[in-house]
Amino acid sequence: MGHRLLSLLHDHQGTAGADPRHRDAAGRAPEDRASVLSIATLVFRLSFVVAGPPIGALVDRLGMETALGVLAVVLGVPAFLGLRAFSVAR
Repeated sequence: MGHRLLSLLHDHQGTAGADPRHRDAAGRAPEDRASVLSIATLVFRLSFVVAGPPIGALVDRLGMETALGVLAVVLGVPAFLGLRAFSVAR
């Protein structure tokens, strides 16, 4: 199951990250493009390394369905509030 999740995250990074990376790289000097993309990739991978063990422990302790429900609330509510604040400020 963990391998499938990791594969899904890598697939998402490749498909969802392509267009924003292109726009970001278009405004940079050629010698700076690779470093900006490398930093973005590094941040993504480090966030996975930091978030992976606690999420794995949560799954081990509560079970997959309950852990996914907890994560949906813990990550979904702040994301919704942040998007709402962004749309009001805009």
